[in-house]
Amino acid sequence: MEINLTESLCGFQRTITLLDGHNILINHPRGKPIVPDSYRCLKGYGMPNRHTHTNGDVIIHFNVKFPEENFIQTENQLKQLEEILPPRMGMKLESAEHYEEVKMMDYDSFEENSHHGDPDVDGEPAGVQCTTQ
Repeated sequence: MEINLTESLCGFQRTITLLDGHNILINHPRGKPIVPDSYRCLKGYGMPNRHTHTNGDVIIHFNVKFPEENFIQTENQLKQLEEILPPRMGMKLESAEHYEEVKMMDYDSFEENSHHGDPDVDGEPAGVQCTTQ
């Protein structure tokens, strides 16, 4: 189930239609964040088990959708958000001169791995090559 960050942090309501046509309402409370790629269970609302005469469980996988880049428009909004959220994890640097500051970039593992072994990208292939006679 896809929810957005606001729903994850502030709660939400959703309806689900089960395989038997039964409609249920999920009411997730505010203040109990759902983390991305987590699972929740609805006990007893799954498929019936004819041996035990009980119902199984419905497992819901949550995909938390984060806002687009630059969704915060003003510096004041950013400060307000930072005041509400838990504090940043502190970090002590003894001396900044001992570190090189770098910028992170987005990483696409498929794109990075698609050139593996490509002589045009990696240079000549390694190993023994035939000699001219």
